[in-house]
Amino acid sequence: MFKLKGLLIVSGALSLLLAAVACAPQAASPTAIKVVESSQSPGTAVIVYKRSGGLAGAKDDWTIYSDGRIVGAQGSERRVSPEEVSEVLRQAEKVGFFTFQLSGPRPNVCNDCFSYNLYITSGEKSNSLSLVDGQKGVPDEIWQLLQVIQDLTTAK
Repeated sequence: MFKLKGLLIVSGALSLLLAAVACAPQAASPTAIKVVESSQSPGTAVIVYKRSGGLAGAKDDWTIYSDGRIVGAQGSERRVSPEEVSEVLRQAEKVGFFTFQLSGPRPNVCNDCFSYNLYITSGEKSNSLSLVDGQKGVPDEIWQLLQVIQDLTTAK
């Protein structure tokens, strides 16, 4: 009987430890971004957008193609016009996305923060950024571009 009680206590403690570790904030690490296609022909992947975190542990993973297809990691698909995608690429150029480089260490992720990985390619230009909500040194225009892309992936 004492062995059973001890086993129950140990298993309960392990369960609590696992739950605590799962809920603990983790330092964000850059996510490898795979570009599906490399040429700029119709149907080429031009934007890869990943967002994860928040209290609910959201995980969004979208690939946006030049022909307007937006494909989620789980295979969900929606469409916008190719012109909308072109407009996002123009905005990326205008705000200096293709030349922007982060400096300094990336902050730790808080429980309520989101981490973002963004890769954009247009013609011969490309750049990728890994950001965390509230990160210092990121121009407002980059955050606005990120919001435009998020809106594109969630619009009905």
